[in-house]
Amino acid sequence: MVESEQASGQPASGGAYQLGAWGDGGTVELTATGADATEVVNAALAGVLAAARSDEATTSPTGDAANSSASIRGQGTTVAAVFAELAADLLAQLDANGKGMNQVRLDGLLATEDGFTAWGYLVGTASTNPPPIGLALDDDPELTQTAGQMALRCRLRRGA
Repeated sequence: MVESEQASGQPASGGAYQLGAWGDGGTVELTATGADATEVVNAALAGVLAAARSDEATTSPTGDAANSSASIRGQGTTVAAVFAELAADLLAQLDANGKGMNQVRLDGLLATEDGFTAWGYLVGTASTNPPPIGLALDDDPELTQTAGQMALRCRLRRGA
């Protein structure tokens, strides 16, 4: 990927994400927006997946052609904290299964007595012994709410 490129996307389940340009220090800013917690977390996970796959020259099969799935889950006292756990699990699954895992699906996000719990899946084509992704959250995500819109911001770092 050219270091100055930016990317954005809109997951089918709503929300949107924007990836800034990769910086000299190997970091990129991710901003995800949505009407509610489920939309913003789903969009942020799609942004993490896009950042992890940013150097992919080819696409992997999607939908019915995909042959593997890997579960992701997280728990946290806030929406931002549960996203951080889901993102870490997503990146761990990419390390284990490779960049052929090209779709993320958030199946549930529930408020609990202790905060939130969430779960979903990565779907795609798994690889045997793939190289490490080398990407991680660089700081704690921040969640803001304004006028019926939620925004989640975080920084990702290469070489992690």
